[in-house]
Amino acid sequence: MATELFIPKLGQTVEEVKLVHWLVADGAKVSQGQEILEVETDKATFPIESPTDGHLHIGPFPEGEVVPVLAVVAVIGGPDDCFEARRPSNPVPTTMSTPTPAAARAAVPPVAASVQEGSTFASPRARKLARETGVDLAQVRPTGGNGTRIVARDVEALAGSAPVAGVRVRERVPLTGVRGLIADNMARSVHTTARVTLLMEIDATALVELRTRHKDRLSHEWGFAPGYNDILVKLVAEGLRKFPYLNARLAADAIEWLEPVHIGLAVDTDRGLMVPVVRDADQKGLRQVGAEFRERIERVKAGRALPDELTGGTFTITNLGMYDVDAFTPVIRLPEAAILGVGRIAPKPAVRDGVIVIRQLWTLCLVFDHRLVDGAPAARFLQYLKQRIEGIVELP
Repeated sequence: MATELFIPKLGQTVEEVKLVHWLVADGAKVSQGQEILEVETDKATFPIESPTDGHLHIGPFPEGEVVPVLAVVAVIGGPDDCFEARRPSNPVPTTMSTPTPAAARAAVPPVAASVQEGSTFASPRARKLARETGVDLAQVRPTGGNGTRIVARDVEALAGSAPVAGVRVRERVPLTGVRGLIADNMARSVHTTARVTLLMEIDATALVELRTRHKDRLSHEWGFAPGYNDILVKLVAEGLRKFPYLNARLAADAIEWLEPVHIGLAVDTDRGLMVPVVRDADQKGLRQVGAEFRERIERVKAGRALPDELTGGTFTITNLGMYDVDAFTPVIRLPEAAILGVGRIAPKPAVRDGVIVIRQLWTLCLVFDHRLVDGAPAARFLQYLKQRIEGIVELP
């Protein structure tokens, strides 16, 4: 009996994926565990493996189509089998039987519950986007599923169809995928949090000298030299243990102080901003934290990070110092209580004992949600980081 190939669950928050590329041809023989399809979520690209040996028979899902998780996209069986639609009473569109004409395959609805009672099915993201933009789904022309399913791009097309007088559009960048996810999350954070920003200038001269002194040795022993982000993750993790009210989230009827310390580090990628998370950062040494972040960052930039590696953070650090930014106010990643913006370390004049000297100065920006934390407690956390950095004598 033939085996169905369906889109597996790729994390707790993933509801649909885009079929990026079939890695083998229709009808080709495949082996169990062989990568046969690439799919894309809002966060990364993943390979789908064959669940068994046999011949692959691809359904009517074109590359670029968005389908829900658990949708059956192909079947694997004998060389003479083929992909065939199930009876209309079963919304999942596939099974194996005797061969059917190519025309019949093309007519198979590409997603579960594509049409119900004469109404067009809309993906969850399309419905959400329609609510936010005020678009009437009844007026949207569907393009997904051979014209039977409304997807996000259809809502975007109608929402942005009204021309602006005198403005010529150079290029339209679809608000989908990672960019759409960022837009949704950032807007929700700005509109729902009571943001306050604290800026503090820190003398990082001792930290710079300490890192420089150990850089070559650790690079040889560890395979990498710990960076300022790695060191800051450890210091922040220690601080969150000491000041747990910033390792928190807002529930419906309470402020929840969280037990684990999971630190996210914002990373710029070709697909947009990603935040890989190292769990229990307070319980790991600097070497392990640095190694895990490097592994996750490599996977993120390659589009191979698992969704669960990009979720679950309790506090986020974002660094723009490498772009010569001195200070900035980042947006809190909900449901977290705060985020730390990190500027560049640069030699600047400073007054020490009444004398102007050149020191390595570093500006940290703590943005917190005033609904969860007051100004003085937040300032104590930032002051703790200042004291730890300025008085550092060994790597954390």
